[in-house]
Amino acid sequence: MPSQHLSIAREDYLQTIMQLEEEGIPVIRARLAERLKVSAPSVSEAIRSLADDNMVTIQNRRFIVLTDEGRLIAHNIVRRHRVAERILTDLLHLPWHVAHEEAHVLEHGLSDRVVDAAMDVLGNPTTCPHGSPIPGSTYIPREMAPLKTLSKGTIFTLERLSESVEFQPEIMEYFENAGFTPGIRATVRDVSPDGSFSIDSEDSTISISAKMAGNISVSIPEMTAS
Repeated sequence: MPSQHLSIAREDYLQTIMQLEEEGIPVIRARLAERLKVSAPSVSEAIRSLADDNMVTIQNRRFIVLTDEGRLIAHNIVRRHRVAERILTDLLHLPWHVAHEEAHVLEHGLSDRVVDAAMDVLGNPTTCPHGSPIPGSTYIPREMAPLKTLSKGTIFTLERLSESVEFQPEIMEYFENAGFTPGIRATVRDVSPDGSFSIDSEDSTISISAKMAGNISVSIPEMTAS
């Protein structure tokens, strides 16, 4: 079933399931309700409908898993979303926190033909502006670790901000204003007893909570040399 024939709500569910999987978060109804900001009964009804149409299955009466058909559609939706973010940031120069929200509107109106054309104009990027891979691109996985695992003095390259970060516009704005964006080299200045980080990033120093540090993926020289 082509994704353009799905309702926007159903596309959002399939996209969110895939994004949670990418983050290693067990996909259960409560997580979907939290991410999509909808009620538990609404999630149950939507998942039942998607299961009836063979787009998801329920394992152990709890965990929601995409079927092959559902995964194919989800890949297409995520591709459109991440290319939309690139259009908005690279071509229209919208700030991160605005582009993420606007991409959710734009993605539903993009055809595969437009997405492919946009990729050509953009120079065939392999990730969205926040480092998440664009499905169907030539993205090559890199060895990464959560920022929270680093110690004081470690030099690293910021690789990716998880979708959980993207749903917090105030954090996104803070990072962008500080230049803390994928590709930047930075140093762990200090790690507090509560697990929060102080990061030196070129001309700025930023603070990152322990919880947020678990949603930021980085690479270090030892990884790239292995």
